[in-house]
Amino acid sequence: MNLHLRTLTLHDAEAIANLSSQLGYQASAETRVWLQEILESKDHCAFGAVLGDQLIGCIHGFYTLRLESGAGVGLAKGS
Repeated sequence: MNLHLRTLTLHDAEAIANLSSQLGYQASAETRVWLQEILESKDHCAFGAVLGDQLIGCIHGFYTLRLESGAGVGLAKGS
């Protein structure tokens, strides 16, 4: 099987909710809403690790501005 990265889509919402539950977060129907907001934002990006045809991990990057360090990128991962 081939592991590759790709941009997430709204079709990934259920798989993302399942991955999040593996990390101890409560799976939520709101995942689709949050994902849509992320995908529509110029300050966010989201990528998935796919093995075969299964999403096995994801990462969310977002622009952040902090008083102590200035502009940067924050990362949140799933599974």
